[in-house]
Amino acid sequence: MRQKTQTPEDAKLRTALENMRYGACTTEDLNFLRTRVASDRPGHPHLDTAIYRNVSVITALNIHKDVMNNLGAERFARDHGQEIVEFYSIDKLSSAAVDRKKWPGCQQAHFKSMGPNLQDELWKATPATINEHIPGCLKLCVGMPVMIKVNQATELCITKGQEAVIVGWDASVGSHNKKVLDTLFVSLINPPRPVQLPDLPLNVVPIGRTSVHVTALLRDDSLISLNREQVVILPNFAMTDYASQGKSRNPNVVHLNNCKDHRAYYVALSRGNEAEHTVIVQGFDEKKITSGMSGYLRQEFRELELLDEITKLRWEGKLPMTITGIYRGQLLSSYKKWKGNTLIDPPHFHPSIRFKAGVDDIDTPIQYGTWKSTAKKESAAKSKPTPKKRKAEEPASTTQAKKQRTQQGTKAMQNVTTAPAKVHGTDPRAVMAYAGPVGLIWDSMNYTCSYDALLTPLACLWNENPRQWTTRLSNYSEMLGIWATHKLLHPNLPETARDHFKQLLHIKQPNDFPMGPRGVILDRLLMAVTQQRPYGTAVTRCEHCGWQAPGVTETLSQYVDVSMPNALKDRYPAGILASEWFAYHFDKPVRCCPMCNQRMRRLTTITEVPSVLLLAISLGDLRLDEKLHFGEGNTAKTLRLRGLIYHADWAQHFTSVVVDGQGMMWYHDGMTTKRTCILLGNIKELVDLRAMHFINNGRLAAALYGEETG
Repeated sequence: MRQKTQTPEDAKLRTALENMRYGACTTEDLNFLRTRVASDRPGHPHLDTAIYRNVSVITALNIHKDVMNNLGAERFARDHGQEIVEFYSIDKLSSAAVDRKKWPGCQQAHFKSMGPNLQDELWKATPATINEHIPGCLKLCVGMPVMIKVNQATELCITKGQEAVIVGWDASVGSHNKKVLDTLFVSLINPPRPVQLPDLPLNVVPIGRTSVHVTALLRDDSLISLNREQVVILPNFAMTDYASQGKSRNPNVVHLNNCKDHRAYYVALSRGNEAEHTVIVQGFDEKKITSGMSGYLRQEFRELELLDEITKLRWEGKLPMTITGIYRGQLLSSYKKWKGNTLIDPPHFHPSIRFKAGVDDIDTPIQYGTWKSTAKKESAAKSKPTPKKRKAEEPASTTQAKKQRTQQGTKAMQNVTTAPAKVHGTDPRAVMAYAGPVGLIWDSMNYTCSYDALLTPLACLWNENPRQWTTRLSNYSEMLGIWATHKLLHPNLPETARDHFKQLLHIKQPNDFPMGPRGVILDRLLMAVTQQRPYGTAVTRCEHCGWQAPGVTETLSQYVDVSMPNALKDRYPAGILASEWFAYHFDKPVRCCPMCNQRMRRLTTITEVPSVLLLAISLGDLRLDEKLHFGEGNTAKTLRLRGLIYHADWAQHFTSVVVDGQGMMWYHDGMTTKRTCILLGNIKELVDLRAMHFINNGRLAAALYGEETG
C-alpha cells in the first residue's frame, strides 16, 4: 500500500486493501469501494474531470489495453490539435521456432516470403497478438504519454515500465515506402534519478530502434516467427495490472471488470496514493474479494508471518538457539516443536490466516537434495582480470581505528551464535577444529591485515593435512607453495611464514606490495598468489545447423571476479548463486553462426580443476554455495566454502571468517582477536548465506573455496 495522506477515506482504503489481500473484504469495505466507482451521482468521482483526462487506466487484458491506447491516442491528438504520425516496423521472416507458451494450441505457419497481404496483416495486428507486445504500427504525436517496454539502458533510466512523454523523433522511409522510426526522444516522468545527456534537456533521452525476435498470431490462429525492428514503446493511456506492479500513481484509475481474482484487485487498487483520486471504472465483482483465498496462498501468507515472528523473537533474544533450519520447512518445524501445544498466533495476524488446529499443522520437512550442476562448463576467466580500484587497508588514524575495532571486533554475531556440537572420536584434526583455528597476529609496523585475512582460512585448510595441502598448493600457485613449504618447516611460527611470504611479494612487485605502515589492494594480492593453468577444451557449436568451430584450450585462474553480465540481470532478479554463475559461464550463448546466422553456444569440457578457488565478490546479491561441483567422471571435484574475507571501509581494514572442516564458522581480526578465532556458529544452520555478507561493519569482498580433504 502506498497511501501518503491520513484522511478518514484513506483509512478506509487501507483497511479494504488489507482485507482484500486475503480475499476477505467486509460489508464496510464494499460500501466504501462502491463510493469510488465513477458515476454522475453526487459523491462519486467523474471521469470527465480534467485531472483524469490523460491518466493511464489499469486493466486486466492486453486486448483491452490496446483498444484504450488506440482511442486515447486519437483523442489526445484531437485535444491538442495535432496529427497522428504512423511509424511502421521492419519485419523479416525467421526460420526459428515460434514461442507457443502464450498460444499452446496454435501451429506454426511457414511462408517463403513476406508478401504485401501478410505484411499489412502484421502491421494492423494489435500488440496483444505479438508475444513481446511490439507494435507493427506506432501512432504518435508530440506530447503524447508513452511507456518504454524494454530495458535498453538502465544507467539512463531507459527501463521497462518507465513512463515518458514524446518530445521529438528522427525518422526515415523504409524499403516498403512507409515511415520508419529511427530514434524517439522522450522526456522521462519521475525517473529514479536525474538524467542529463550532452546537448539534451534534463531527463530527455533517445530511444533507438532495435531488432527483436517475436512470434505473431495471425487471423487464422496460426503462428509466425519474425525479426521485428521497431522502437519498443507503447502509448500510455492504459496498462495491465501486471505492468503496474511497483508503481505509485496519483490519480489511480482502474478497470477491474476482468481482473482474475482478489490478488489482481489488490495490485490495481494499491497503486494509488490517495483514496480521493482512486477511481473504479464500470464497477467490480464482489465475489472475487469476499470469497477467501486458496489453501496454498493462505499457507504462504501464514508462513511468511511466522518467519517474521521468528526473526523478531531472535532479534529480541527470546528465541532458543535450537530453533534453526536451512530451509523454511525445517525452521518452521523446529519453531512448532518448541511451541508445542502453546502455539498461539501474535495479535497482529490477520483473522484469515490465524492458526486452525488440524488444518495448519506443519508436517515434518522433506529432505532437500544438494544442488549439483551437470551442465558442461565454459571458462570463468580466460585471462586475469584488471584489478579494480578497491580501497587499500591503510587507516587514517591507527590509534583511533584500533580503539574502534577493539570495541567491535570481539562481538560475535548473536543471531547465528550456537553451541558447537560435541566432537566424537580421537582424531586430532577434529579436536583442533573444535578448539578453533589459530589466527595470525596483526603487525603494526608492517600492515598485514589483508595477508592475515587471506592466510588464516588457508592455514586452517592446510592444517587438516599439511603434506597433502603443501603439494596441492605448490602445484597450483608458486607463491602459495612457498608459503605452505615454509609452514611445513616451521609449523609453530605462523607469523614468520606470513612475513616471508610478504617479503617475497615485495621483492617481485615493490609498488603493489610495499613494506612499512602501508596497505595493499586486496584484488592485487589475490591475483598475485594465483596463476592460470589449462583446465579444459572449449568448443563453439551451432545447435541449429550443427556447424562447429575448432576446439581451443581454455585456461582457468584460481582468482575469479564474479560480476553480473547483462544476460543474467533479468534472469535472476532475487540474486544469483555462485554455482548458477559458473554454470552460465561454462555454457553460454556466443556469436552468430557463419553458416545460418543463428546464435551458437560455447561448451567447455573440464579436464582439471584447481584445489583452491578465490572469488572476488562484486555482486551485492550474490548467494554463495556451501559447495561447488566442477568436472565430470575422473575430473570431478567438490570445492567447499572455507573462508570469507571482509573489507571495512570506515577504517580500511580486512578481517575474515574461517569455515573449518566441520562447518563451524570462526571470526578473526588479527588486530583485536589476535591468535583467537571467535565461534559464530555452524554454516549449515544459516537459512541464507547472504546473512554473512556483512559482519562487524565489514563488507564481504572475497570467498575462498578449497578441495575437500580426502
